[in-house]
Amino acid sequence: SDPCYNYQYLDRPWRATNESGDYICDETFVWGGWYRLFHYGMNIRMSETCVSSTSCNAGISLTLSGLHPQIEDGVVTREVCGEAYLSGCCLYKSKPIRVKA
Repeated sequence: SDPCYNYQYLDRPWRATNESGDYICDETFVWGGWYRLFHYGMNIRMSETCVSSTSCNAGISLTLSGLHPQIEDGVVTREVCGEAYLSGCCLYKSKPIRVKA
């Protein structure tokens, strides 16, 4: 099924790159399927550039390694990088994710 029509709505404003504060742990969140990111109801995209480890209220800030796809690219696979305090932009790598424009 097309992820443009079959996705979970994910609106977590405290994960925005301009947010900082106490860490909020997502380790118990059950990830699966497709997500569409929102910030207070507005569409947003995952950052493509290194995000400070003090951003997003996270111990490790995640960024998309590579550019978001264009519509004609369809579904693509991308790496996700994480930065912990002073560790460098892509010290940690998660499992690849699928992304669609």
